[in-house]
Amino acid sequence: MPRLESFNERPKTKRFQGGRSIPPVQPDRTELARLASAQIVTLLHLNTDCLRPQERLPSWGTMLHRVCGGFEVEADDPRDFTGEIFLERFGGIDCASIAGNQARIMRDRLTADSEGSGLLFYVVQVEGASRMRQGEGEALLNAGDATLIDGARGSEFLYDRYSRQLSLHLPARVVAAYGRGRHPRTAVTITGRGYAGALHALLVRSLSEAGTFSPEEGVLVRAQLLEGILHLILAEEAASAPASSLRQDAWTRVRGVLERHLSEANLDCAAAARYTCVSVRQLQRLFQGQGLTFGVWLRRERLERCYFDLRQASGTRPTVTEVAFRWGFNDPAYFSRAFSAQFGFSPREARLWPSPIGSTGQVSGAPVQAPVS
Repeated sequence: MPRLESFNERPKTKRFQGGRSIPPVQPDRTELARLASAQIVTLLHLNTDCLRPQERLPSWGTMLHRVCGGFEVEADDPRDFTGEIFLERFGGIDCASIAGNQARIMRDRLTADSEGSGLLFYVVQVEGASRMRQGEGEALLNAGDATLIDGARGSEFLYDRYSRQLSLHLPARVVAAYGRGRHPRTAVTITGRGYAGALHALLVRSLSEAGTFSPEEGVLVRAQLLEGILHLILAEEAASAPASSLRQDAWTRVRGVLERHLSEANLDCAAAARYTCVSVRQLQRLFQGQGLTFGVWLRRERLERCYFDLRQASGTRPTVTEVAFRWGFNDPAYFSRAFSAQFGFSPREARLWPSPIGSTGQVSGAPVQAPVS
């Protein structure tokens, strides 16, 4: 069997990703060696199939609390819930397999603050799909994708039918020490379709299978796998942060230009590209980065301005048709349908209701009841 190279002997070379040179990390590996020094031990295993229907969701939630902390669990039909949790530990690292058909898992900020968790959850989606939210971040995970969640902050996870995830619990102090103070972002999708994402998932799975080696080899293998995971997490942050910042700057500029042309009835994607001095494909990618299409954004922005105009003080309110044509809607019937779909009431109702502009000058939502004619 070939000799396994010590992780302290690796050359500190530069890597290249996305055309950018990323300086090598100078990590503190002392803690990694300690974390990898113990043998893998199975701590917990729960399969709800052996429980009565009314016991399954509460028992699974209790086990999740023991494994990850104070999370609340919801299911569409608690009596139809099925799930499994498997937890292994080596040294100071837990690796949990969490599966079930839950609809939502969440932890509010107060609970997170009271527990004072010092963990970062590195989550790999093995089966199914999920939406992982924390702060302003939102990671959409399909099988093979991954993300990082801070256990010391509130979070919310939404699931589509049955889901299985691997969760690696990393001490935040170890990540900070390894990265020399660099803190990776949370709730950001690390796609499994690329090389880095596939390697992330492979490293986490391999980490849980390192018990097949001899004790001496297992310690070295686990330390190298753990270092690889941390290195990729921090490299993802170093590579993606500048690009993300540039994309946001470009989106802000493009949006500002287009908002000055919203009233033009012939505004389409090609015209928008000319106004913003980018190609149509670049413009489409910018909107995709915001989770939108150009058409959806344009209709939403125009309708919001129509709503504001229709809700002006009674003496200055234009007619519904005037507002529609002012903001690029040439078909009054289509405008009425689109307006009702977005706001839940017709343009005529919005115009007839009393003005929401009160003494504070702030615009409120639609009144509960329209005036009786």
